Amino acid sequence: MSATRLFILAVCLSGVSAPAFAWGRDGHRLSCAIALDVMAPSVREEAFDILDITRSEDFLELCFWAERVKAAQPETASWHSMLLPHGTDAINLTRDCPEPRSCVVSRVVQEISTLKSDAPKEQKATALKLLMHLIADLHQPLNIGFADDEGGRKIPAVFLGRNTTLHDIWETGLLDAGRVAPGADHETLWLAHEVQTHPAPLDWAKESFFIMRGPATGYIGNPGGMTFDERYVQQNRPIAMGQLEKAGVRLGLTLNDALR
Repeated sequence: MSATRLFILAVCLSGVSAPAFAWGRDGHRLSCAIALDVMAPSVREEAFDILDITRSEDFLELCFWAERVKAAQPETASWHSMLLPHGTDAINLTRDCPEPRSCVVSRVVQEISTLKSDAPKEQKATALKLLMHLIADLHQPLNIGFADDEGGRKIPAVFLGRNTTLHDIWETGLLDAGRVAPGADHETLWLAHEVQTHPAPLDWAKESFFIMRGPATGYIGNPGGMTFDERYVQQNRPIAMGQLEKAGVRLGLTLNDALR
């Protein structure tokens, strides 16, 4: 792991008082920290200029901007996920991502297009802030869930003795900040893989969909009220961590392509 990444991860995790995180604020910061290290220096400079910032810490804070504005702009709520008919075994963009409601896949594609265009700087800044958040959301497996239970939001669960929902286990409960190993170089392996394969946002969604349907998540056929213990954490935390790492690598490579 590079010195830059170690520094960014230290900044990202400093001051974290909550016992755990995943795709909450600190999970998004972690994904963006990896992206910063993947981005070419000239691309990082261009991104900072678009955002009118000068520090890596400012970039990390903006990774949660799309979540903060969701309350004031409820029309953007559907941009963070893609909810499917219950029991479907495949993604269908025409069915699952209708306009004008849209979904996370089409929004990511649209914001990438905006960054590549000659749009005004203000419009590019909005597109960039959305991408910094939505690419990570696209890698949260239960964000590609079923509409009738809102991706597990309506499935009550007990996680490590605490009442919650299955969606919130993945959103904020799985990754304990004290257990994150900053020396793990999974992201380096993902970088080599991504450079070779060049997957697209729809492919990322299909990966999340495959994970969501796997038995380890306990999502398919869950009647609600189930208890999940440390064994569930051991099974699923590496999956969640890998998804965050892939999201960071893919964000960095996407910006390298869009802003060169």
